[in-house]
Amino acid sequence: MFKVELTNVRSHIIAHGMALGSAIEESIYGICTNIETSDEIDSPSDPALVEKVIGNARQACMIGNTVNVGMPIEDSFILNGAEFDTKAYPKSASQA
Repeated sequence: MFKVELTNVRSHIIAHGMALGSAIEESIYGICTNIETSDEIDSPSDPALVEKVIGNARQACMIGNTVNVGMPIEDSFILNGAEFDTKAYPKSASQA
C-alpha cells in the first residue's frame, strides 16, 4: 500500500452520441460514439505515485472497462406488477 495525498480532483466527462432511425418505425438505434474525460488533480505527492493512483483507478473502473470492451445486457420488465415479456409482441406496422 502506498500513501498519496490528493487535495483536489475535478473530473469532466463528455459523451458524444447519436441516434439513427425512427422511433415511430421502431428502427431507432442510439450509440455513444466516444467518451472524453479530463481530470484536474492537485497533489503535493510525488508525481510517480499520483500516476499509480490514476493507473489503478483506470484499471479498476468497471463502467469504463465495460464500455470499452462491451457487455451483453439482460433486461427484465414488470408491467403493472406482473412479469412482462416484450418479445411476445411483434413490431407494429408504421403508424406515421
